[in-house]
Amino acid sequence: MLTFAGTAVMAGIITVHFGLINRGEWGGDDYTTFSGYLNGGLHYAWFRFWSWSPRPVSELFYGLWVAAVLLSRRPLVIPLFFFGWIPFLACAIPTLLHRKRDGMASHILGTTALLAFVLLGQDVFWVFYWSFGILAYMPVIALALYMLLSLINENPRPQFEPAGIVTSLVLVAVAWSSESGTLVVLVFSSMAMVYQFIRNRTGTSRMPIVARWLPPIAAGLLVVAFSLFNHRAVDPMFPNGEAALYHHTLASLWASAARLPSELMSPAGEPSGHLVLGMIVRMLFFAGIYCCWVTRDPAARRDRHWLPILALALVTEMLLEIAATYRQFGTPCCGHHVEVRYGLGLVAFAAIAIWLPPIPRVPVRVLRAIAPMLLVAATIPLLLPRYKDLALDYQYYWEPGRLRAMTWESGFSPGPAMTLYQPVQDSVFSAQIPPGHQVAGDGWWVPGILKFFGKESVDVVIVDEHKASN
Repeated sequence: MLTFAGTAVMAGIITVHFGLINRGEWGGDDYTTFSGYLNGGLHYAWFRFWSWSPRPVSELFYGLWVAAVLLSRRPLVIPLFFFGWIPFLACAIPTLLHRKRDGMASHILGTTALLAFVLLGQDVFWVFYWSFGILAYMPVIALALYMLLSLINENPRPQFEPAGIVTSLVLVAVAWSSESGTLVVLVFSSMAMVYQFIRNRTGTSRMPIVARWLPPIAAGLLVVAFSLFNHRAVDPMFPNGEAALYHHTLASLWASAARLPSELMSPAGEPSGHLVLGMIVRMLFFAGIYCCWVTRDPAARRDRHWLPILALALVTEMLLEIAATYRQFGTPCCGHHVEVRYGLGLVAFAAIAIWLPPIPRVPVRVLRAIAPMLLVAATIPLLLPRYKDLALDYQYYWEPGRLRAMTWESGFSPGPAMTLYQPVQDSVFSAQIPPGHQVAGDGWWVPGILKFFGKESVDVVIVDEHKASN
């Protein structure tokens, strides 16, 4: 009963966050991109690809969304995020392919816990409720979860093995979704190929191994090649950046190595002063996941030798990604990157936990019985800061849609001025555009808004529905 109760808690966390996809909002990036497509069409799409965003998969889907919005003259926020969440939820499929009844309930608990903990990240908004995040960065976390759950499936089918066809296609798609995905794919695929070379003690040809891993590696290198020749490498240093790190590779690597442990041990991703709390949450999570998959069956552990490789690849990607942001901007950037690294860190912890052998003389059934208590306890410090805000988000559930409708009505009304309405910011959802009367030149986000709606000025209003109703 405890296992089912724990699974219900984790499923509830997932459901609550999925139900709030209506809080997804357009930000400055969206308005800028949409105005570019509106004025430049396919020429602008090509310009984005070669000069800024060499992401064939995510840019394709974003372009299709743009076309649908321009044809329907509606923001289509809910359809975008509904379909965007599908890959995240679908990464749990390997668990459902488990064909043994023994331990199935615990495996489902562990799988739902992994998804729930990802959504409890401090910067969840920037990956799961921001259009660029759901298309470009969510697939990176989904890939890590998919690889983990594929490798621990006790009866893997060939297409779900590390070098299977389905996995290769998923790796290519994620490499072409964002630069973060490119790093994950390149690091994991390279390590996996070397690992297979080392394990190939029979003296057989290595060409099949190379052929298996060549497509994702080539896909990743293509993105790297585009990135080396576009103008993003010369982005200016952020105002809070450090000149000693900006465009200094070695210094950025050292700074990355210093920051990585604090991210790994942070309660919800962003480093904070709550290191002890973060360590407690991580230990409870680690122990809970261990108890979900612990087994004494040697056959059930046959593919778990891959798990340290996956964990090492994910931690290496985290290190390189932090270093890349230090080098490019002089400071860690940005919320979506922090959330991605938070998710990858969770999967790395889970991979090592599941890889560990059973504890001698401790019955497996006892460990599985305490798993839900450990995992639920780990969620409490992450839920406490946001449960009131989530309750208010549901209490005023229809307000975001109403405010979007008001914005579009004002934007397409006659006259040179408009009003842009946004819901109030809380611990989960961010107001992406600052309030106030704004004209072109007041901020990088303003020209996109004005060009999209054909206006000369915009009054940005953040509406606190709770206060407005009293």
